[in-house]
Amino acid sequence: SATPLPLHGLRVLEVGQYKTAPLTARHLATLGAEVLKIEPPSGDVTREWPPCVDGLGIFFVMSNSGKKSFTVDLKSPQGRAMCEKLVRSSDVVVENLKPGSFARLGFSPSDLARINPRVIYCSISGFGNNTVYQGRPAFDTVVQAMSGVMHANAHEGTPLKAGISICDVMGGEVALFAIVAALHRRDGHEGGSGRGEAIDLSMQDVGAWMTAPLWNNGGSEADTNTVVACKDGFALVVASAERAQRAAAAAYAPNKTRDQLAATLAAQGITCVPVLRVSESAAHPLVAERKLIRDCAGFGGHDWPLLGSPMALSLTPPFVGDP
Repeated sequence: SATPLPLHGLRVLEVGQYKTAPLTARHLATLGAEVLKIEPPSGDVTREWPPCVDGLGIFFVMSNSGKKSFTVDLKSPQGRAMCEKLVRSSDVVVENLKPGSFARLGFSPSDLARINPRVIYCSISGFGNNTVYQGRPAFDTVVQAMSGVMHANAHEGTPLKAGISICDVMGGEVALFAIVAALHRRDGHEGGSGRGEAIDLSMQDVGAWMTAPLWNNGGSEADTNTVVACKDGFALVVASAERAQRAAAAAYAPNKTRDQLAATLAAQGITCVPVLRVSESAAHPLVAERKLIRDCAGFGGHDWPLLGSPMALSLTPPFVGDP
């Protein structure tokens, strides 16, 4: 028989919307956990984010494949009772509600420990709990601004947001690591503690941590990289700006394709690679070879594009499906 996935037999309760908690829970699902997603009566707001197929957003399907969704009105006594019942049978609870909201509903860390002493509770927020920004909501762009990420991404002195929701994504990834570590502590090979714990994950912490290489100087990793215009787009020349511009000018980059420029500069011992558009990267043979995008049949009889997992485990490759 096939080797069970690493988290087979674990139940995860997700109370989340948008990106961070759903991303964390989706990773746990690909590793074999049963994920129960609680949605408000109106549904996760990303269900309607375009582009949509038959009224359902592709982003939502990508972020929530492999889960089972339930409508629960946490503002009603019946809904809170249902949530408490699910907590009792869960190994992990992960949420990214507005800070303090879950606690006000009767699900503070101490409440959850009382309901289920074994549960791992992971709260993901912009600035963490019990901080100077107590209860302050945040989204990715706010965190990018306040953590230094936008300053690190500045162009000609103007701070810029990264083109992707990098603090959301990394917040979800770090939460995954923390949850797996807490599960190991509880159930580890030496017997484990048998008890759960609370994880207070701040996207601000994660964003600031990512900028750490720049803390002691005002420079940037981009200082030795130069982007030059080519016939079919842009190429990255890994060299000092002066040397890169001289080399590109000598090769007359505007008359060459990205691949031609890379070949020309390689002969001079200079590394040059194409700057791929997002659409080019998605269609790249390497992406196909690594199975990072795959179509799976789902809602409405449609084939939905799903993101594969970057965790390439040899014996237990993550499961991607059930859109």
